[in-house]
Amino acid sequence: MDEEIHEVEDGTEEKRPVEANVIINQDGADRQAPGPPKRADFEVTEDETEEHEQEEVTEKDVAVLHVITDLFGKFQNQLEKDWERLRQKLQDDIRKDMEQLKTQQKAEAAQLKDQQEARMNRIETRMERDRKPTVSLLETPVTTRKGRDPGPLTSTPKMASDETVKTPATNKSGTRWGSFGNESRMPNPRMQTYDGTTPWIEFETYLDEYSQLFDMTDQEKARILCLNLRGAAQSVLVGLTSEKRQSYQHVSTALKQYFCPVEKV
Repeated sequence: MDEEIHEVEDGTEEKRPVEANVIINQDGADRQAPGPPKRADFEVTEDETEEHEQEEVTEKDVAVLHVITDLFGKFQNQLEKDWERLRQKLQDDIRKDMEQLKTQQKAEAAQLKDQQEARMNRIETRMERDRKPTVSLLETPVTTRKGRDPGPLTSTPKMASDETVKTPATNKSGTRWGSFGNESRMPNPRMQTYDGTTPWIEFETYLDEYSQLFDMTDQEKARILCLNLRGAAQSVLVGLTSEKRQSYQHVSTALKQYFCPVEKV
């Protein structure tokens, strides 16, 4: 027979027998009804508690692991974006530096080339000047010209071509120089050359006296000036058209602006 534990008023416990309920079956047999559940049925063992705690810890670890994985993925994506941005910026900076360096090298090369060309022009000018001595006008014999208006001057040097030349002279391009009768309009002896090493004002004064001495027109004066330019002075003609080269005013103005930029032309 089973026993139950009951508390008494004084706080002690006592065991009392449990009366079994008897149930009579339909066939007349009796059997004992099950009593109340025992206390041991409701008790949880230590193994079950540890297993339950392990399951809870495992679930927490999985959740934390998922969070860490997500954070690591986000960090890795952000790191890749920052690296790509930095790499692109470095490439752009390197490209800009290379372009700037190329531009600087081209400018330096062009400047060096200009300096070399100017130096070669100066050397050629000196060599040509040393090779062809200038004829002084003071040593040229002067005689009176006959058969035409003497112009501002009453005397002019006798030309060696007055007796031999019967047709107007032409230059290399076939252009006819002006002539009067059987006289050649091109002056002889040769005029001094101008390369820009001497002041333009002095050469301009010399050219005015020379043109007056030979009674030259404005067109003839411009032509003989263009023929006697050398070196840097000759480069001034590059910016002038063929019509302007036939005008002494245009040629002299261009030379003044090039060699006397401070003066007002």
